[in-house]
Amino acid sequence: MDFPFELVAVDYLAQAFVEITSHVTSYGKVFHLLPPTRAEDLGFSELFDMVSEVSGTKIKGVDYKEWLQKVEKWCEIDSDQATNSLFPLLPFLANQVYKGMTVIELYQHYPSATATNALQELEGTAISHRKINPKIVETYLRYLCGIGFIEEKYIPRLLARSAAEEKARQSALIHMSLFVPPLGARAGDGAATAASAAADETYAADDQPGEKNLVMLQKC
Repeated sequence: MDFPFELVAVDYLAQAFVEITSHVTSYGKVFHLLPPTRAEDLGFSELFDMVSEVSGTKIKGVDYKEWLQKVEKWCEIDSDQATNSLFPLLPFLANQVYKGMTVIELYQHYPSATATNALQELEGTAISHRKINPKIVETYLRYLCGIGFIEEKYIPRLLARSAAEEKARQSALIHMSLFVPPLGARAGDGAATAASAAADETYAADDQPGEKNLVMLQKC
């Protein structure tokens, strides 16, 4: 079962909502703030493939009924809403509402809404929909990890990237400190004078950014 997720970024929702409600021409109309086309939407499979790639944790796709059985078994073990966020949703996920299908299974047969009205009101503005991409997914995962919703062990690739970025940042600060005189240093101080002279010489060497960096690294 793989149907459109209709996932949009909150910044687009907020900007579009404010813009549309300020138009007199919007009165009495219905607006669906959805991805404008199917190509700009994500299916469940594509979304979780992206989450898997960004996080570094392999996510195995299974049939919905198999997944539901696992959720029900998990809820029998842990019915505490504080630790099992799916427990309150179990009736919504499991109850059969039509011809033996749950709401989730039935959803794939729902007629698709369109974003035509919204696009007309946003025409000529700088507000446009952005398809959910790995960078946005990374932002979401970092936030969910930061508030404790996702354990760090489930995002090893993000943790490794963060460690590498922090190492690069610290290295850059060390290089910069060699050329920036300490606060309060006097012009006659040997360390401050040497650092200032080294910096002047480095940046005067060439106007090409790449070569500046090379000269700076060689001097360090």
